[in-house]
Amino acid sequence: MSVKEQTLAWLSELPDDSSAWTGLHEEARLLRAITVAEEDVRAGRERPLEEIKHLMEAKWDQRRSKSA
Repeated sequence: MSVKEQTLAWLSELPDDSSAWTGLHEEARLLRAITVAEEDVRAGRERPLEEIKHLMEAKWDQRRSKSA
């Protein structure tokens, strides 16, 4: 039995109202987000923090000028 199959078997044994589901859900969501982020980095779809700061400042400056 693979690790995935064993894990799914254990999960299927948990009652639907088990408090463990919330923690498992959050951990799986975090691991999925990390995997996606790592793929973005490998594929060159990331930007340096300073560039993002500049883009966000420009965006908020534009919004402020429209509301004024």
